[in-house]
Amino acid sequence: PNAALSGATLPAEGVARLLATFPEDADVRLVVRIGEDGGIVDFRAVAYAATFHSHVAADFPEMVVPGSMKRLRKEDFEAALRLRFSASKNEDRTALRGVSFGGDGAAYATDGVRIAWRGSSKRGLRDIFVPEYLVELVVGWGEAPTGYAVDPGGRLWLAFDGLAVCAACPADPFPDVRGVVAAGVAGAGKAAGFSADREALLAAVRRILLVADDANSAVELSVEKGRLALRAPGSAGRPDTAAESLPAKTRAGSGDRLVRINGQFLLEAVERFDEFFFLDDALLAFAEDRAFGHLVARLVQ
Repeated sequence: PNAALSGATLPAEGVARLLATFPEDADVRLVVRIGEDGGIVDFRAVAYAATFHSHVAADFPEMVVPGSMKRLRKEDFEAALRLRFSASKNEDRTALRGVSFGGDGAAYATDGVRIAWRGSSKRGLRDIFVPEYLVELVVGWGEAPTGYAVDPGGRLWLAFDGLAVCAACPADPFPDVRGVVAAGVAGAGKAAGFSADREALLAAVRRILLVADDANSAVELSVEKGRLALRAPGSAGRPDTAAESLPAKTRAGSGDRLVRINGQFLLEAVERFDEFFFLDDALLAFAEDRAFGHLVARLVQ
């Protein structure tokens, strides 16, 4: 949250917002004065004047700049961008607010209810966590980083043209989800499944969600004889129901052929995946010859 400037430590977000209020060609000057109580910065722009007293210098972390930056492979970082939809949105769950590259080279994101992953690569990133705010920065920056490095403190550094960004990993470790993913993938071999035209399926899911309580309401899916059926079962608070069926390539398998999951999670899965399988406790989805996968936990019937 802070930026060091010649002996003074300033609130970077506040100064950035202040700068944004002036024209790009405005004459802006920052004058640093070092006093007995620390640094003081005089901010001058056009007819505006402000004085910032430095934050406590001890609160600013010691930064270790790595001597060399390793090249970040394009496909590995794209995995982080593509998996972010499945990361937790809860600000208190910092260990789940991002994408983890595990020791197997695969990338994972989870919010505790669903897991998205991308298959490993021989030269994939290893044991690195990319926080959500860093992914957001890169999306807003509009260009891929030119390299990355991990410093002695375990922090991830991304290098851009003329800029280096450091990201601290969360205090709580990212959970090991590899066993859950492996079990899900193995279960697809004997599970019932389907694939359907993506645009038609997207339209059907969106229509179903218009009648549901909200986007997070339950949606039921079932397959039988070349048809996929979707249904919003309603609730005690809102008894409205909706149902629709559409052609699908169905695959016979053992076990239950009906699954009940979060409607918003279903919508986000349909937007990205092509094959779907009904597992005992989840809906499994695949894309890109099964290199890209997604597990969504089944809601209690």
